[in-house]
Amino acid sequence: MPKYAPNKMPAAVKRRYFELLRQGVRGAEAARQVGVSLSRGSVWFLDAGGVTISEARPIASRFLSQNDRSRSQIAWPVASR
Repeated sequence: MPKYAPNKMPAAVKRRYFELLRQGVRGAEAARQVGVSLSRGSVWFLDAGGVTISEARPIASRFLSQNDRSRSQIAWPVASR
């Protein structure tokens, strides 16, 4: 059974891949441009933590606001054990 071999790709290639992503190039195209497989680029991307998109969306009315939560804690104190 073959032993696991870490990626031998130079760090400059990985750095260039992420530069292309930051410029808005799609992952498949960035991988092609730096000469790695799409799966290798995907692994790099996932290992780096992926992307978190924080959109300021309105909170649905079915959820309590912070003020409502505070008021309900005052009105319904937790019973001591």
